[in-house]
Amino acid sequence: MQEIKETSMPLPDEIVDYLQALDYEAGGLRVLHTHALNAGVPAGRVEEIRQRFLDKYAEYQAAKQEVWGRYGSGRPCPWWVDFQSGRLCMREEAGNDA
Repeated sequence: MQEIKETSMPLPDEIVDYLQALDYEAGGLRVLHTHALNAGVPAGRVEEIRQRFLDKYAEYQAAKQEVWGRYGSGRPCPWWVDFQSGRLCMREEAGNDA
């Protein structure tokens, strides 16, 4: 069994702020969409909200992939941005320095 190594590195504040804003906006639209579905909002309006959510979520995912491409390890592994500390965190198998 491989040992798991967790590492992190600081990200520029503007990148962390941008990702966090996208995350909050996508999350808010997800909640709004769910509420609209449960509240009986007309189907056309629900679809507009759904599309806004999908667009914002896609923007968030693309931004995260750009950050990973620029700052990540270059190898597939679990990773996330810790908004509180402003760090890119990675979890890799130790000794996987290909």
